[in-house]
Amino acid sequence: MNPTKYSLTFACYNSVEYTKKCIESMIAHGTPLDRLVVVDNQSTDGTRDYLSSLPLGARIFNQHNLGCELTNFD
Repeated sequence: MNPTKYSLTFACYNSVEYTKKCIESMIAHGTPLDRLVVVDNQSTDGTRDYLSSLPLGARIFNQHNLGCELTNFD
């Protein structure tokens, strides 16, 4: 049986400590870093430096804070 392929994507903005806790929690629960995609909305608090130091699947550094839209999948 083939393992399920997945990726996790989340957006952040000026929340380096929260972002660290989120990523550390995912790692602790077995999420491989190469499956993480993080979208940074032009953080200025060190979030970008932190994300750049990790071997993530992808990092998207927006030039403007584009916000985040929540979608109802019901």
